[in-house]
Amino acid sequence: MRRPEITGFVSIAPPASMYDFAFLAPCPASGLIVHGTRDNFGSIEEMKAALKLIPARTKLLPVESAGHELRTAHHYGDLTNLIASAVASFLE
Repeated sequence: MRRPEITGFVSIAPPASMYDFAFLAPCPASGLIVHGTRDNFGSIEEMKAALKLIPARTKLLPVESAGHELRTAHHYGDLTNLIASAVASFLE
């Protein structure tokens, strides 16, 4: 994550209750973490707590009513649009 050619990252549904995300602390790149509000591999609260170890330039994109697979009423088409919009905001 310290490599100069990495300008940003997207993490989809990281298992917040299983790993320590402190390894991202020295990362100079901006990041986006997509996490379902009903993820059974780590609650949204656990993900928010993990984000406290990560630089402020990493943003959380919660997906309402989605579990770990991010299946929602909107399914993957809208999820793709959500992620694309969030990534575009980093580039502005």
